[in-house]
Amino acid sequence: VRILHNPPDRARWRPGIASMPLEISNKWWIQGFRTVFVITLIAVSYLALTPIEIQVIEGSWDKSNHLAAFITLAFLLDFSTSGNSIKWLGLAGYGMLIEVAQWFTEYRYFELSDILADCIGIAIYVILRGQLARTPWFGTLRHTLDNTLDKTLKDNI
Repeated sequence: VRILHNPPDRARWRPGIASMPLEISNKWWIQGFRTVFVITLIAVSYLALTPIEIQVIEGSWDKSNHLAAFITLAFLLDFSTSGNSIKWLGLAGYGMLIEVAQWFTEYRYFELSDILADCIGIAIYVILRGQLARTPWFGTLRHTLDNTLDKTLKDNI
């Protein structure tokens, strides 16, 4: 028989996961999403700015690659940071920056339609975000991450 002590703030503790406080477990989730976001950002930047052509990627419709990349980046960014409009504008700015950088290469070129596809990818995620929040796991994670991030920001000010 395992006897658990009563923590002072029972709502902040999750039974069954070695009595880990929610704040600690959520910090791990936040760090995980941030790490995967950075890795994905590096991968997208590498694929966008190198002359290497990967047949599976290059053989598909270019705009679908942009949509998939920016839906994924938007999802990871959403679970890495708090706030709303500023992070989406920043992600769209990143898409524009990549297109400007491609303009300076000899093997890639600038396309306004790529920027549009990036922004549509972000918009698709923002629209689907509400539906994702209705699922039990993602809804709970979104809520607790927002609270943890808000508390972290307030503690650092």
